[in-house]
Amino acid sequence: MNLTRLTFTLDGHAISVTGYYDRGYAGNRWEPPEPESFSISTAEITEQADPNEPVSIDDLDEEDLAVAALRAWHERDEGEREHYASMRREEMRLGARL
Repeated sequence: MNLTRLTFTLDGHAISVTGYYDRGYAGNRWEPPEPESFSISTAEITEQADPNEPVSIDDLDEEDLAVAALRAWHERDEGEREHYASMRREEMRLGARL
């Protein structure tokens, strides 16, 4: 696992977190499955939804924060996969011209 930094929006606030993604475990005959998760090490609000009513990171629901971080991790991962696939297609296209 690598320490990952993510930025996302939750309840209108811009949030920045660092943490670890765990893909979980499918389970077997003797052990139950474990769902994937994102464990947050640090979190901060980088931009308030309403500057007139500031909110602390402690005021946000921890479970909602973890779910939003996991969603942001998936979005980033999907974007990286799409970028890699696009690069591979371009590489194949250019290779075919030679």
